Amino acid sequence: MADLTALVIEWVNKAEEDWQAAQLLFSLDHQAATTCFHCQQCAEKLLKASLLALGGSIPKTHDLSLLSKLLSERDPSWTWSTDALEDLTAGAVATRYPGYSVDRTDAAEAMALVEALRLALLSRLDLTGDR
Repeated sequence: MADLTALVIEWVNKAEEDWQAAQLLFSLDHQAATTCFHCQQCAEKLLKASLLALGGSIPKTHDLSLLSKLLSERDPSWTWSTDALEDLTAGAVATRYPGYSVDRTDAAEAMALVEALRLALLSRLDLTGDR
């Protein structure tokens, strides 16, 4: 059973803010990069909340694959596609700077990935998907 401390809930709430921002930005033209950024941030914060809830510590990293690996070490039933997490990490970090771009299709893929990841992690925390 996950330990839903005030700090875990705060991480979840921050993740939900990023999810709402991603949804809003996705509805606007020319906001694919910022949408991808907020998708990555939502995933990162939910993975960190899940680690905390299982008594783990939170490393200072934006690497979603690493966070997922740490979570699976605490709970072997947790698995997620490393390739998908690496793409999401790269797309969110690299798009913040010139020389790397994403389009609406990329943003839609990020939204779908994070929505599935978000629902899976919220379920593991015994929280509803519609917060």
